[in-house]
Amino acid sequence: IGSYLAGFASGTRGTLLCLLMISPIIILYLSGKLPITLVSIFIIVFVFLTLFYLNSIDYIKSGYLIDIKNGIFTILLVDEIDSSIWKRLGMWSASIKAISDGPLFGYNITERFDALKPYLDPSVPHYSHPHNDIFASIISVGFLGGIAAFLSLVSSFLASFLSQHERSEKLYLGLMLSCCALVTANVSTVFFNDICSAWLVFSTYLLWIPDFKKQKENYSKSYLLSSLRENHVSKRF
Repeated sequence: IGSYLAGFASGTRGTLLCLLMISPIIILYLSGKLPITLVSIFIIVFVFLTLFYLNSIDYIKSGYLIDIKNGIFTILLVDEIDSSIWKRLGMWSASIKAISDGPLFGYNITERFDALKPYLDPSVPHYSHPHNDIFASIISVGFLGGIAAFLSLVSSFLASFLSQHERSEKLYLGLMLSCCALVTANVSTVFFNDICSAWLVFSTYLLWIPDFKKQKENYSKSYLLSSLRENHVSKRF
């Protein structure tokens, strides 16, 4: 239900891409077997290709599938088929040109979008960021900013990997969160969205601090003690 609401009902292609990227991790965690994971991935790919084919021959009609197809064609053909993707391509191209002219120290954080104006088509509307957090960071303070941005986006995985209380659940969850953060940051933004950035920071904190194993053991001990007390009391009565 959550996958349907986030991936399809929302109509957000970036969210669907996140779900597709983390689905193998989820399947591997739930099954614990690589063959099952590979077969599941094959089935998912087959289902999506079948849906696209049925949509192309007008057997089924889905505006969502049409948007995805137009987005793919816009990227592959570099043609203005999907306006949203087309504007992003223009901003990413302008970002690369701006970075090549000032790669070391950038243009200052407050000038991160004004630096793109000389390389943008005048018809492109004004935005506060180039819909790519790594590009925005390099434009702001140079390549060191880009490295810091990347490390920040994968902070959930780093926290789960470097935590003193390491557990396999943390690694799976940290990897999934980092995949989602990277996708979102490269097609839209995490840093310039208060909810997304707060979610990333809070998730990283939760993966760094808790000791799930210790909590589980404490819960088991308390449950065992309470059971023993209940049995003792029942025998007395």
